[in-house]
Amino acid sequence: PLDLRTSGKDLVPNHLTYCIYNHCAIWDNQPELWPRSIRANGHLLLNNEKMSKSTGNFLTLSEAIEKYSADGVRFALADSGDGIDDANFTEKQADNGLLKLYNFIDFSKEMIANLDSLRSGSTNSFDDRVFENAINRGISQTEAHYKVMNFKEGLRTGFFEFQDARDKYRELSQSVGMHKDLVLKFIECQAI
Repeated sequence: PLDLRTSGKDLVPNHLTYCIYNHCAIWDNQPELWPRSIRANGHLLLNNEKMSKSTGNFLTLSEAIEKYSADGVRFALADSGDGIDDANFTEKQADNGLLKLYNFIDFSKEMIANLDSLRSGSTNSFDDRVFENAINRGISQTEAHYKVMNFKEGLRTGFFEFQDARDKYRELSQSVGMHKDLVLKFIECQAI
C-alpha cells in the first residue's frame, strides 16, 4: 500500500487515476491495501514566469541550492504555493528567507549567550501569557497545516507569525525583560 502518491496536475486523468484503478483491481475488497492519499500539484514557475531553457528562465535544483543553500531553497519552495495552482519560486523570496533564517540564528545565539540576563521565575504577566499562547497556537496551527501538506500556510503560522509574536513580546516586555523559559521555548519550537 502507498501512504502517498504525488504527481503533477497534468497526470490526474492517467497516472493518478490508474494508480487507484490498479490497486482496487488487484486488492479487491482489501481497502487497507489501497493508496491512503493522492496529491496533485501544479507546475513550478520561476519569478512569475514559466521555466524554459530556450528563454533562459531556468534554474536547476543543484543551481538553486548552490546559490541559496538547501535551507533557502526549502524556504522559497514552501512559500511558493500549495495545491493544484502553479507554484511560484521567486529568487527574491529565497534571498529573503535565507536572511530571515540567519537573523533567527543570530537572535538565538545572542539569547543563549545572555540567558542569565533574562528574567526567570513566574510567567504570569499578561505579556508572558500572550506570548506563550501565541507559541502554543502557532504549534497547533502549523502541525495541522503540515499534516495536510499545506506548506505555505505552515510557513506562515510556523515562521512568520512566530517571528511577529516574538518581536511584539520583545517590544512589550522592554521594561521588565523577556522571560528565559519563554525565549527558550520560542527558540526550540522555531528551530524544529
